Amino acid sequence: MQTEPRRGVNPAALIIVILLMALTALVTYYFVKSNETAKQEDIVASKNEEISRITEKMEALSKDLDAKIKESKKLGADYKALLEYKNRIEQDLSNLQGQASMSQAQANQYLTKIQGYEQVITAKDKELEELRAQNKALQEERDMLSSTKDSLKSQTETLSSTVDEVKENNQRLSNVAATLKAESISILAFNSRDKAESRNVFRAKRIEKLSVDFIIAENQIADAGNKNIFFRLIEPAGTVVYSSSQGGKTEANGQSITYSTKKQVTYTNTRLPVNIIFEKQDDYEFNKGKYKIELYAEGKIIGFQSFVVD
Repeated sequence: MQTEPRRGVNPAALIIVILLMALTALVTYYFVKSNETAKQEDIVASKNEEISRITEKMEALSKDLDAKIKESKKLGADYKALLEYKNRIEQDLSNLQGQASMSQAQANQYLTKIQGYEQVITAKDKELEELRAQNKALQEERDMLSSTKDSLKSQTETLSSTVDEVKENNQRLSNVAATLKAESISILAFNSRDKAESRNVFRAKRIEKLSVDFIIAENQIADAGNKNIFFRLIEPAGTVVYSSSQGGKTEANGQSITYSTKKQVTYTNTRLPVNIIFEKQDDYEFNKGKYKIELYAEGKIIGFQSFVVD
């Protein structure tokens, strides 16, 4: 029995099969490689995001530390430790800026540091809160003391003003009490024969001199010693009778006044009888009407009386 000759392998088909296998393998390789690259990119993106997140936390902590340092200076608290932590954070931020990738271990290390910084800031915030409360209490105490001081100052000023007023009143009363007083004032008119007029109304042409008698009352407050008693004779028209031989000027009630005559007496704080004589000048004539006499001593009026000339 005759067998058919065996057919050979088709070279073209074999090449096609080989090419298909190679293409499949190549596609598989690039697919696997693409997946690995995508995974790697995802890992890198995740790493970059972790660096960015840690950097943001570090920057926020740095700003918070700046605020705590500033407030510590204001409240007088110790801030040296805060400055050290501030420098550490700045160093960590510098390292993060130069870091392209980060392992999980590195990320955990930074997160641990952040927790430590946060604990320091929390502790400092409690300390500053206590200082704020103390400062507030001290300020309230200072305000209260200042208010009390102002109140005491006002009371002192009021009291001082009252004391001054009392002193002035006492001085005024003392001055009034120390003022001499002329009592029992009587007036006599004498004619050219040195005879006193017996009438209460004096005749103008007969008056040559006036004699005024009075008593300076007892006064234990007044100063004893020599006293000038000033006599003023006031005409019906209101003018003071004056002559250069007897009269002059003196101070009374804060102003200068003219007097007709004066007499010096020695006062011993007891009742003192006084007589003052006023001599009419040759060129003076008494006018009809009501005359008035005033007596002054130590700048104050001590008595007055009137008489009528007919």
